[in-house]
Amino acid sequence: MLPAVNLSEYLAVQHALKQGMFPDSNPKPVLRADAPIWTPKLDEERQCDFCGEDVGEYGGNNPAPLKGTKCCDDCNETKVRPARMAQPEARWYDANAIEEETLVEGEIMVEWDTDDETPDLPKTVKIPAMKSDDVADYLSDNYGWCVNNWELVV
Repeated sequence: MLPAVNLSEYLAVQHALKQGMFPDSNPKPVLRADAPIWTPKLDEERQCDFCGEDVGEYGGNNPAPLKGTKCCDDCNETKVRPARMAQPEARWYDANAIEEETLVEGEIMVEWDTDDETPDLPKTVKIPAMKSDDVADYLSDNYGWCVNNWELVV
């Protein structure tokens, strides 16, 4: 006799069959309206380490610095983030302060990417004020060569 299932079970099994999760030798379920409701057991790999809730199909959040391997969004907000902010090295930055800190101006030492060629390129360059992310583009645009590395001369 084939197992009797309700509609939710039947649909879940049909999906599993399409995904190839059952071998062909297993009996196929028969849909019956009076069958008890089946609730799937939550896979341990998808349980939050703190509350046991489902972390979702993408694996949840990293609970560091707390112990564990995954946590749900609620525990991430209520437990993990406060723990991270309580760490001494945790800092909040003002967006304007970040912009000010990344501005570079003055003389820099440049390591050029010349592909083993020997073009006449300067070892130091004076640059106008700009974000540090834009320095390599500025040098490439003005000298025609890529930059491996650069550092501000102090």
